[in-house]
Amino acid sequence: MEEICTRTVEKTVQELQIWRTNFNETASSKLENIFQGMEKLSKDNDQARPSWYSQNAWSGYFFMHHEPKEKEDTWAVAAKKSLGNIKGNIAGFIGLGDPLEVDEVKRYYERGASLEEVQDGIGEAGMRRSVWIDDRNSPDLTGSGSVRLRGGLLTATELMRYLKEPRYKHKDQPDAERRLIHVSDLTPEIILALAATAPYLQAPALRDAICKHVGFRSSIRVYIPSDGRPSFRLEFHLPFFALRKATTAEASTPRTRGKWLRDWEELSLLTPNKTLSGNQEIYRLYKAQISCVIHGFDEWQWTAYAFEDTQHDCDNDDEEVANNRELDNSAATGGMDEKDPILCRSSIVEPIWRPRQYFLKAFEMQTREFCREWAELVHRLEVDSEEHIQLDRFMPSETPRNHKGRVEEMNASFSWTRQRMDLLAKLLYVLSGSICEWDTFISSDGDLGYFSDLDRFPINSLEFPHPDHPSHSLRSIKQTFRKLGNESLRLIALEKKLSRDLMALKLLLSLEGNASVENSAFLFKFTIWVLYPFLLSAGIFSMQHNVVPFDLTFRWFIITMLIIMCTIFIIHFMVKRWSSWRKKLEQRLLWPKNGSGLW
Repeated sequence: MEEICTRTVEKTVQELQIWRTNFNETASSKLENIFQGMEKLSKDNDQARPSWYSQNAWSGYFFMHHEPKEKEDTWAVAAKKSLGNIKGNIAGFIGLGDPLEVDEVKRYYERGASLEEVQDGIGEAGMRRSVWIDDRNSPDLTGSGSVRLRGGLLTATELMRYLKEPRYKHKDQPDAERRLIHVSDLTPEIILALAATAPYLQAPALRDAICKHVGFRSSIRVYIPSDGRPSFRLEFHLPFFALRKATTAEASTPRTRGKWLRDWEELSLLTPNKTLSGNQEIYRLYKAQISCVIHGFDEWQWTAYAFEDTQHDCDNDDEEVANNRELDNSAATGGMDEKDPILCRSSIVEPIWRPRQYFLKAFEMQTREFCREWAELVHRLEVDSEEHIQLDRFMPSETPRNHKGRVEEMNASFSWTRQRMDLLAKLLYVLSGSICEWDTFISSDGDLGYFSDLDRFPINSLEFPHPDHPSHSLRSIKQTFRKLGNESLRLIALEKKLSRDLMALKLLLSLEGNASVENSAFLFKFTIWVLYPFLLSAGIFSMQHNVVPFDLTFRWFIITMLIIMCTIFIIHFMVKRWSSWRKKLEQRLLWPKNGSGLW
């Protein structure tokens, strides 16, 4: 019995050894094949990747379709309420961001309606239509897909009600895997509507987008968190200044923000090709920003939020026209607008399904408008500067002018130059911020590497069926920012020119001041040395003859004037020297003698 057990154990051990040997050889072979394949793929990627791409890469996880999670249809505010972290408002939604940005957002949305008023559609929340939404899905990411119907532009109240409907597994509508939301002028009511209905997993991205848009901050980046469910965030925030000519009615309007997010300032610009100083036009310089954030979990499920300031184009419109200026196309198509405002009115009949391709196309189209506004502003400031210099009357001229008028003109020009330099410094700060963000984006270790694999697919390929190839968008964006760099250089050159003019004006004003001081000193001396002795002598000679101890003749009049002048000179000399005399006197009276007999 023992022999049988021993043989059985030995046979089993031999079989295990043979199995382990075969397994190790097979596993080693497979691992070697895997490593060879990874090495080959790495080499292929390095060869396919241009030199200006970084090592950042789009995760293969995003190329796989995933079933939506329960939290994607759960509102962040509702989840926090259920946990007892919020009390009837959205402060908890906003309060988790950067403290400085959050404070500015709070101060802005607290000026508007309350959450209850937005829910009930009271006031502007139920009247102003400024939100465009496009919801659809396509399993194979081709064609126009299955579209969720909606009724044209929405108010803040309608937006809140629409976003409260299930995004997935709706009983009457297809799933809204790809959702686009465009907001014209982000009002406090819309912020409340978006915050109250933000999905739990999208809340951080939406909160960051609102804070950056309200805070007037530049950003161009891709963010892929290292924890939690794999997701991505593509964003660009482009602040700029829009110059618009003010109408006669607007020129008399008081400077106030009112319901608008951005402030504006008034500028007086000289009319080109005119030679009269009175030909000035009143302009308004508006702050504005274009923001777009795409947040998603794969190539199918993603949401794009776009916020665009349009105050500079709405101030001249009637209120009703401004609120409904884009309803015509919606009415003509049964409530479905065929133009995508995020892509600057591109058609949505053939939508862009891939998030990165959509991001690049939106970035390309929006930067064109962004660059156009900057170029127009810089050109107008250059023209105004040239016209102003041509009308500077303090420069050498054949026209005779009095000293007072010359100094007043120089002071006015000095004030204008200093104000222009302050304005240029503000413009350069904003423009250079956007250019710096772009330079960081395309740097060797920048976020442009997340788009590196797009160039490996040909136009109209199965992977990217849309005819707008992303490489075309990248080239266009690069050219646009090269133009923006030129505009920045023009602003810098104008600032340096005005700086030189300011120094020249300071010198001229200093010279004029010295001349005025010299004139005042001459008048003072003439009054003291000539006029006062003459008047005092005249006063003495106007007395009665028996009071004056000398004859009232012209000879004694001159002698009296000379005596008075000498007395004034002696008094002036003593007053002038008194300070040094007093110090010497104090030294002699107060300091004791030393042992050597010296004071």
